[in-house]
Amino acid sequence: MVQKNLLWNLLLKGRVDRCVAGLARLWVLATSEALLFYVAVFGRSLSVMRALGKDLLRLKREPMSKTYWIVRSPPGPGLLGPWFGGEPKI
Repeated sequence: MVQKNLLWNLLLKGRVDRCVAGLARLWVLATSEALLFYVAVFGRSLSVMRALGKDLLRLKREPMSKTYWIVRSPPGPGLLGPWFGGEPKI
């Protein structure tokens, strides 16, 4: 019994602890990189787009328009093929 615990303490426990610590370090690194990207890069790009007056999602209200419907040419998802409800290409 003592021999088994000694083997665990000397060989396996240290390796398991190092593996868990390495995974924790990796998780913290990935989380901090994601946070840095969304705060710095994505936030700055949104600020630049707003400063340039871009409205990529067409969220700005246009009171003179009759409808907010976007006319497509060709209409519908015809170019996407039968996978998304369009006409099959021959």
